[in-house]
Amino acid sequence: MRSGIAAAGFHHHLALLDPVTGAETLPFGTTDVGQLVALSSFSSVPDLFAIRDNNGPDELVRLSTTTGAVTVLGQTGRSDIVAFEITSAGARAWSDGLGLVNIALSNGTLTDLFPTAGGAPGMRYMAADPATGTVWLGATTLQIVSLPSGAISGTLATFAGFDVRGAVFTTSRTQPIGQGCQTITSTSAVGAVQPFAAGLPFTAFSQQHQPSALGLQIVGFSETTFLGSPLPLSMDPIFGTTGCFLRVSGEITLGGVCDASGTMNVTINLPPTIGFQQFYLQHAVLEAVPGGISFSNGLRVRPGF
Repeated sequence: MRSGIAAAGFHHHLALLDPVTGAETLPFGTTDVGQLVALSSFSSVPDLFAIRDNNGPDELVRLSTTTGAVTVLGQTGRSDIVAFEITSAGARAWSDGLGLVNIALSNGTLTDLFPTAGGAPGMRYMAADPATGTVWLGATTLQIVSLPSGAISGTLATFAGFDVRGAVFTTSRTQPIGQGCQTITSTSAVGAVQPFAAGLPFTAFSQQHQPSALGLQIVGFSETTFLGSPLPLSMDPIFGTTGCFLRVSGEITLGGVCDASGTMNVTINLPPTIGFQQFYLQHAVLEAVPGGISFSNGLRVRPGF
């Protein structure tokens, strides 16, 4: 959010928006993070990446979602970047003059991917569909930009009277955390049946287990601490397992039974109010492995609507 007046100089703060009510809070107070013109996230990294207007070449910065600290990763060499998104093809930005460009997340270096394509001034947002990889682009319009060619589609919709400066898909998402350990036949991995959404049933599954084995679905609200201990927490000293970890906090546990193929499915009904609220889960199954129990990887789950 922005505060202050132009004459005295604006201040820019990292704000948290409630996706249901639109209410705004400032989790890190009024720390000035600079004028961020575009913001995105990387699936395996909890922090945010952003393009910052620095009254010169735009900067690539990283924002800690834990402390609010801003780290400058490097300059892009351009001052006309208006949109930024981490896509299935990597970090991409939109330059008014160049069009679709690549941004190196390590140091902000910009590469013009399609020198003959040119830009299209007036764009203000990019949003990648996590389900299809399609990248949407626009400001007062809705268009598609091709990742392989940089070409823009014709106008699919027009937002009369609106100037959209940012967009994000609100579809449900899952992301793995770490790796599982040995099951009776392979390595334990947990996933989710798609699609799912707030207010609907949600099924998590893990496979390659001992048929008819009993297990647990561990559900929590943190992947960093549980009962004062940091996560991940090695289970080897406790159970005698090999390379097994508790990766999520265990506020809720649900029983499960593996079927004849060694698959354990656990279904829960998601409350309608859980939209955009992230939780975490993991499977543990009693089977004939070292320590008598296997632990899957963890899974971040964020239901949409």
